[in-house]
Amino acid sequence: MAHFSLLFVLMLLPAVVGAQSLPKVRMAYTSINIQMTPIYLMKDLDLPRKHGLDAETLMIPVGSRAIQAALAGEIQFMSSGGVANINANMSDGDFVGITSTISTFVFKIIGQPGIKEPSQLKGKRVSVSRFGGASDFSLRYALDRWGLLTEKDVAIIQIGGEVEGVLALPNKAVDAATISEPFTTIAQREGFGVVADLNRLNAPYTLHGIGTRKSIIRDRRDVVIRFMRAY
Repeated sequence: MAHFSLLFVLMLLPAVVGAQSLPKVRMAYTSINIQMTPIYLMKDLDLPRKHGLDAETLMIPVGSRAIQAALAGEIQFMSSGGVANINANMSDGDFVGITSTISTFVFKIIGQPGIKEPSQLKGKRVSVSRFGGASDFSLRYALDRWGLLTEKDVAIIQIGGEVEGVLALPNKAVDAATISEPFTTIAQREGFGVVADLNRLNAPYTLHGIGTRKSIIRDRRDVVIRFMRAY
């Protein structure tokens, strides 16, 4: 019996040692929406472990906070878009975007009944999740294309997130909201209409890719390759 127990322990030992020795990484995503599906799947299927990583996935709801956490070394990878990457580098941050899941805008402007087209946004309040974020950049880009001036023609309201944008519509806190799926479908079911689909602007924009520190790519290249294979 003793010999059997010893054999059993020896058989388990390589697996235990292997699990303990896996490099640990932390990854953050910054919003809850359909674009984050690859991250949800990666987490649920524990794909990093299949590629030799012990990964923890957490939510940091504001991109700028996630960037700060990455620069401080608290996380190694995060979902990031063009605006986050550019802002980090303009402030001399050790940060870079290494892939893009989506290459254009995914947001729609959903408005109160009666607002049918972009020209009717003049004099109205339109929500975004956060100033400086992807929805904010997308809306400002669209308004410029339509010849509408921010602040003068359209008031941009920082609301906190896409969930808050959906809730602001029935409360009439805003006249329109800049949101993406699945929240656009939810809002439409509640009787609000699509004022504009920003995807149709065909603007090249890196959205919901993966970002990390340049120093991690330099010093832990193997970890980055394993993580990106999992992703």
